[in-house]
Amino acid sequence: MTIRDKAARGMAGSVLAGLTTPGAGYGDQVARAAAEPNSRDNVLKRAFGRGRMIATMASPPTVGSIASSSAISGSNQASWNSTKLSFYGADWQQVGANSRSSPKTQTDGSGMTGVTGSVWCWTDGTAVEFIASFSQIRIYCSEDGGPVQLVSTVTGGAANGAAQYIPITCADRRPRLWRFDCNVSTQFYGIKVGVLDTIWPYRPTDVTRCILMGDSFGEGSGATHAQDGYVVQLGHILGITDMRSSSLGGTGLIKTNGARVKYRDRCATDVIAYSPTWVIIQGTQNDNAYAAADLQAEFTALVAQLRAGISGVRISFLSVWNTTGTFPSSASTNNAALVATATALGCDTIDWSDYITGTGRVGATTGDGNADYYVGTDSTHPSTAGHLYRAVRLADQVRLLSQAW
Repeated sequence: MTIRDKAARGMAGSVLAGLTTPGAGYGDQVARAAAEPNSRDNVLKRAFGRGRMIATMASPPTVGSIASSSAISGSNQASWNSTKLSFYGADWQQVGANSRSSPKTQTDGSGMTGVTGSVWCWTDGTAVEFIASFSQIRIYCSEDGGPVQLVSTVTGGAANGAAQYIPITCADRRPRLWRFDCNVSTQFYGIKVGVLDTIWPYRPTDVTRCILMGDSFGEGSGATHAQDGYVVQLGHILGITDMRSSSLGGTGLIKTNGARVKYRDRCATDVIAYSPTWVIIQGTQNDNAYAAADLQAEFTALVAQLRAGISGVRISFLSVWNTTGTFPSSASTNNAALVATATALGCDTIDWSDYITGTGRVGATTGDGNADYYVGTDSTHPSTAGHLYRAVRLADQVRLLSQAW
């Protein structure tokens, strides 16, 4: 299927302007499976109805200064591997012989910056402490059973392996849902509450797992924090609890970057091993130097690998990105070829090549388009606002696309 958000008319299953039905074979198999209430597609669509942009809490709990020891008396702590906690957004791994864990880097461990793992739990007391070695943590909370809202972004910690305590004070005693987003340098020790209080895991129905294979855009490059990247933001907006990124800067379908391998060479360890409901393959200008036919062959091999490894997986191709109102000719040629291949293979195709207009960037505005706001100071990667903008538009297109699933 191919869709552009300007073609937002039609009924589910019809051919929209710019939306074509999938080819025979795998696409038809997916369509038959979609009739099942708990099919992967229907689970995804129910999630889409729950998502929203992250709002800041009007009267949030108070986050205190980082401390080197606990201010909560007694011992009631859910440790790094406790069943009282839920972990999403990344695979978590134990760090050394000590009692702490970190979001796992992808495949080659070559310094991927965009990994964001989330620790979720419920508590019912007025005092909570998040314990970790960290440089930056983002805290979300829900006090009314609705989607979590932003409480605070805590910076200034030291990612040196030593436990640091983030104290949180709530106005009253009630059940609260917490989400703590951690970047790849975080070493998580646990969450502590008062001895009379309770911690229990977040166990949502219809947990969906989506993995995006991408480049530095998928890492969140250009954003202030990893949690501001478009992949994490897309997960929030679409209601995907377990949104993950297998993204390495400078890579693509064929392009490698030193120890950073191409998409297909990290597919087994980063994607298939976690059996996601949905895989998004992001196009990239990192592949501009390669012939269209070679990219088509590589994309076909990647799709075959995913389908052989994950039964019934939905695959979407996200077109090659653009950073100005003018699309380079090599990128345009390759993008058209990949869209054609993806459609022939029965994959969804989402086009974001026209999101950016004008020729400016943050810090060097030209007044001729939205690039003044949405392209970062390096003239390539999105700004923080640009990552959110891309996520909002992508979510809009995905929801329309899902009408035909």
